[in-house]
Amino acid sequence: MAKSTPQICYQNGNGDILYKSDTFIYELTITHIYKKESRVELESCRHISSQVPLKFKKTYLVKKLSKWETEIREIEMIGAPKQYIENNGFRLTELTNKKSKK
Repeated sequence: MAKSTPQICYQNGNGDILYKSDTFIYELTITHIYKKESRVELESCRHISSQVPLKFKKTYLVKKLSKWETEIREIEMIGAPKQYIENNGFRLTELTNKKSKK
């Protein structure tokens, strides 16, 4: 059986995690919350890249569509060049997938 390899990532004091990349990579998600049916639905998830870091006033936007329906739009940086990671106080971390013994 093959061994799982640890994912090497960088983490800062706030708990934010970044992966090393050639460009800045962002994840854009749109989520719908349906209160009447008690469910949450991920409508879309996209990744974009940029050569420079993008500036945002807000990283998420909550929009109430009706009494029973709410939409949440969120953008999160998931990858950055190594120089940006080092300059912004991120430390090298290893995330391992530990399996529980049965």
